Order: sequence, then C-alpha cells, then structure tokens
Amino acid sequence: MSVIEFTQILANVSAVVAAIGVILSLVYLSTQVRDNSRLVSENTKAQLMAADMTSNDGSRAMAFDILTHPELAEIILSGLRGEPLEAGDNYRFRTWVRTIVESHMTFYVQVNRDTVTDEIFQYWSRVFDRLFKNPSVVAAYRTFAPDLPDRFRLYMDAKAIAAEAS
Repeated sequence: MSVIEFTQILANVSAVVAAIGVILSLVYLSTQVRDNSRLVSENTKAQLMAADMTSNDGSRAMAFDILTHPELAEIILSGLRGEPLEAGDNYRFRTWVRTIVESHMTFYVQVNRDTVTDEIFQYWSRVFDRLFKNPSVVAAYRTFAPDLPDRFRLYMDAKAIAAEAS
C-alpha cells in the first residue's frame, strides 16, 4: 500500500467520523432545543396562570365585602329575587354579576391556555351555571355582554339562551 492510498483511506475514515460527529451534534442540539422550548412553554403557562389568578383578587375582595357588609348581601339577595332596586343598588348588583362573569372568564381563558385543568374548570362551571340560571343574573349579564371578548361572549350568550329557555 502506497502512501497516497493510505492517505486516501485515512481521509475517507476521517470524513466518515466527521459525518458521524455532525449527526450526533445535530441530535444533541435538537434535544436541547426541544427541552428548552418545553421549559419556556411551561414557564409561560406559569406566568399566565399567575397573572390570571391575580386578576381574581377582586373576586376575593368582593366575597370578603359581602361577608362583612350585610347590606351588600341584602342587595345581592334582592337582585337575585328579582326585586326592584334603586339605581345605586342596581349598579352594585350588576357589578357583582360582572365580577362573577369575569371570574368565569378567567377560568375559561386558563382552560383554553392549558394553565388550569379541565377538572377545575368543570367544577367552577357547575357552580357558575347554577347561579347563571337566575333570570336577574342573565338580565344583568346582558347589560355588559357587548364589552366582553367575542369568543367568550359567544360562549356566554349560548349559556344565557339556555338559561332563558329553561
């Protein structure tokens, strides 16, 4: 075997080793990119959930107000019974309904973003749907429905139609 032949064989072996190295590097890089993408996605979901949960702070504050201010609880009960309310009390009742609907929207957005489980959303939906069967709640919803995002409003309008039909 001549030096030229040996050099040619060595060059061919080197080319094969280099090609294998490139393939292994590409496999490693694709694994790293996939893992990084998964981590970024999970982090984004966690940030979205934290932001959505923070938006529910108003609901918790209102629940506290209802528990500590009997007159507010009476306004809500009167509204649920369909009793006539003075302008200020009617505004309070509609604001309470809006807060409940917006809390439902928070869960609706979370389940569509995969930041809350379907099980949690279904639990909340059952609770919400019992309240939303009340004609006064549906009527209050109708006053601010145009302000809601289109997709959620269509979802809620279907619930309102079902509530009004029952």
